[in-house]
Amino acid sequence: MKKTLLPLTFFMTLGTAHGQLGALTNGGFENWTSSTIYSMPDIWVSSNMNEFYGTPLCIKSSDAQHLAQSVLLENEVLMGDSLFGYVFLGNPSGSDLEGFPYTSDFDAVTGYYKCSTAGLDTAFVIVNKSFMGVDYPPTFGAIYGNVSTWTAF
Repeated sequence: MKKTLLPLTFFMTLGTAHGQLGALTNGGFENWTSSTIYSMPDIWVSSNMNEFYGTPLCIKSSDAQHLAQSVLLENEVLMGDSLFGYVFLGNPSGSDLEGFPYTSDFDAVTGYYKCSTAGLDTAFVIVNKSFMGVDYPPTFGAIYGNVSTWTAF
């Protein structure tokens, strides 16, 4: 009797365990839920869209010169690769860069910045303008050093 009862108990236990496994919610890992781990400024494209190993480098900051928020761009070395934060007004993907449309011409872009760059690190403000079908050469402005107060450019 003992010889028959032991294998029967084993198979009943195995069958019960299998039955419980099949009853687990999402036991086969078929359903997934995405979770947002960063925010992005509306209209702007940022480096967060191409985040690398969950490393958002464009961060919403409450340290602002005007209104309530600003963008904090960071850089990081991860697994031997240099990553940098950026924001772009428009759509930088594809064969044609699509910027932000405007209805009148302009001759200046102004803003404010604070920075704390290490070594030869440099941030750039790049304006690439096209108006009424005429493409203008891009204008570059370099930002570097340690500037602890909001400074106009």
